[in-house]
Amino acid sequence: RQHTGALLRSLVGVVILVPLAMFAIGPVLKALGLPIAVGTGIVLLAACPGAPLLTKRTGMAGGDFPFSAALQLLCGLSAIAVTPSILWIYAQFFPNTREVVEIWALAKQVAIVQLLPLGLGLGIRIIWSALADEIAPQVLKIADMVFLILVLLAGVASLPIIVKFGILPIMSLIAFATLSLLIGHLLGGSNLSYQSATAVGCVARNVGMALFIATLNTKLLVVLPTIVGYMILGSMVAIPYSVWMKKRIAQQASPVAESPVASPTMS
Repeated sequence: RQHTGALLRSLVGVVILVPLAMFAIGPVLKALGLPIAVGTGIVLLAACPGAPLLTKRTGMAGGDFPFSAALQLLCGLSAIAVTPSILWIYAQFFPNTREVVEIWALAKQVAIVQLLPLGLGLGIRIIWSALADEIAPQVLKIADMVFLILVLLAGVASLPIIVKFGILPIMSLIAFATLSLLIGHLLGGSNLSYQSATAVGCVARNVGMALFIATLNTKLLVVLPTIVGYMILGSMVAIPYSVWMKKRIAQQASPVAESPVASPTMS
């Protein structure tokens, strides 16, 4: 409620402008000879906003945690309608991918993966606030450990796929990630923490949802290497940006931290 404008700008970037950008560069990639399976995989990623680990990834970039959590929730809710709509539009141009996703199956997946854990966490916070304060540090440690394990496993599993991928598919995924990052950075506004969170939110697509949709339709199984490849290549694009933005945010905050007004001895 306090930052509706910034959240709406971010939401538009993540769920609308990133897919539109993919449609804009799609004809160029097709003219260059990009395989249809790779192009379909990129569109599928563009249509899947709201990465479940968005708050963790934005935290690595210095993004504002409450803002990131709100953006993740909004993206997850909007995906129920936005994802099938984008894939339906794409299927009009490529009829072989027409039966792409069932909206109720997608809604169920979003509810289980995103809304159910969030609802449990909010319920514990509201009903047993003392318990929430007590277990929060342990939950964060477990989350960090699981996140690290997932990154390592994804890296090991993706390397053989990326090596056999080809130059044009690799460059296409890098271009898609870079363009997504740029869209979010430009929409983020003057608040560096929101800007960082928006940019990471745009580049961090919901890979799990994309994999889920691909497995619903045997025609889409050919896009799995593209989705898995984006997990690594998208992260490679986002990491330098995250380091740069976190440093900028820290530099902006340091004068405030060192201000004499905030000094205990002065007060």
